[in-house]
Amino acid sequence: MENLDSIIKVSGLDGILIGPHDLSCSLGIPEQYRHPYFVKCVKMIIKKARDNNVGVGIHYWEKIEDEIKWIKGEANLIVHSSDIDVFSKNMSADLQKIKLELGEGEIIKK
Repeated sequence: MENLDSIIKVSGLDGILIGPHDLSCSLGIPEQYRHPYFVKCVKMIIKKARDNNVGVGIHYWEKIEDEIKWIKGEANLIVHSSDIDVFSKNMSADLQKIKLELGEGEIIKK
């Protein structure tokens, strides 16, 4: 945050992608993504980037509502989810379907 103005003015910079975990840790409020100070800093980054014609976004994986909020707040780059999260959700859904088809608690025999 201390160097934000200098970073945004780097020649040839096309965009800034906020890492919410890294930012929250740097702010001394680890993983408090709804903390007023975190929200204030994200808004400041977005505003300064957009005011300087620099693309800006955030990697978010918790709630789609949060992604929508940042897009409405003028972020124009969003990294939705992560490969491990998508894998885990799909694997869980697949395993649940198998369990439902076989009946809860049944053991699959080779």
